[in-house]
Amino acid sequence: MRLHERLNRIARKCGSLPSAEVPGFIAACAPEACGLTLEELERAGSFDERMAVLEAYAAEFLAAALVEKRERDAPEMVLEVRIRSRFLGFHPGIAELRRTFVRYLDLPLPILLIGDRGTGKGALVRAAVRALDDGELFTVPLAGVPDSLAESELFGHRKGAFTGADRDRRGILRTASRKESIVYLDDVAECSASLQAKLLTALEEGVVRPVGSDRDYSIGSGLKRPFRVLSSCHPASLGKLRADLRDRLSALPLWVPPLADRGADILLLAARAAELMSRSLGSGRKRFSAKAWEALVRFEWPGNVRQLFNVVSRAMLNCHDGDAVIGHGTVNAMFREERLLSPTDEPAQPGSVAVPAALDEWPTLAEVEDRYIARVLEATGGRVTSAARILGIHRSTLRRRRREENA
Repeated sequence: MRLHERLNRIARKCGSLPSAEVPGFIAACAPEACGLTLEELERAGSFDERMAVLEAYAAEFLAAALVEKRERDAPEMVLEVRIRSRFLGFHPGIAELRRTFVRYLDLPLPILLIGDRGTGKGALVRAAVRALDDGELFTVPLAGVPDSLAESELFGHRKGAFTGADRDRRGILRTASRKESIVYLDDVAECSASLQAKLLTALEEGVVRPVGSDRDYSIGSGLKRPFRVLSSCHPASLGKLRADLRDRLSALPLWVPPLADRGADILLLAARAAELMSRSLGSGRKRFSAKAWEALVRFEWPGNVRQLFNVVSRAMLNCHDGDAVIGHGTVNAMFREERLLSPTDEPAQPGSVAVPAALDEWPTLAEVEDRYIARVLEATGGRVTSAARILGIHRSTLRRRRREENA
């Protein structure tokens, strides 16, 4: 029996949900979106408890959806349900984050989201704006942006203020002050001390001065400001924020947990990533094997949700067209790539690849692949089937590679 059949029974048991909305409900709730069966999970042994939690969450999700339809006088619950359908996760930390975020959105105070890169801070903000159905989101990415560009983006500029300024520009803060909206300062701690000082002045005094202008323009201040200010920051970058700006932006601080701490949410998000990739490729759904699911849960995910989506997408692309199952060999191959893409300062482990000092000493990609294939074949005693499974490729592909190498 597939999990979506059980979820359909939950839908009928909890109340009437329009049939057109059931597929979206299932996709939001179930890692089975890739076709994983309950029997496969049960054979894995360690997923029984997670499946019980998933079913409890599914019932809760549906009950909240029904509340949204029946109790329009409860806007906070409605908003949380809408955000939940766009910012997935049923880990207690994520559930509490959503509930608190919804409460904070009703308050005219700035919110600071603190979390590692890739944890979904921007996704939470975008989910909230789409759920509110009013106002507009202005996102200002501040990491690695030159001061001149960031200042023009935030405060605007006068025509002729610098090369390429062929017209006046209002700037995001002035534009947002004309209507109810949200200004999201992404990676705010990464901007320079000079820009931080100007941003603090704008928020405290409620005025901005465009680049090249000698006039101040009001954007409103405090409770009279029509737009909300949300910002995000990496925990390690908090010290880069000047204290007065940090106090101004963090009236309502929220911490976003890393993916590695979210347990079964990894399954839910992997399923959503696979579903979105299937739509993008126009291919049939692919499901993960039970061992592949377990490998996903055990990986450390230093890049968090963004890294998970990348790994799942590449795993699907590396599957043969006729394969309906993504095996743990394919997933593990993606993990090896991720570790190569994420160098650390830790001492090299036995068998790791030494990094050449001179550029002309670097091996080609083909050479690295040939060496790795040779090591896997040596470890498996030359057994092609076992080596192909570890490498995540088809036996015929491995045989062809060996013929080319020996040619």
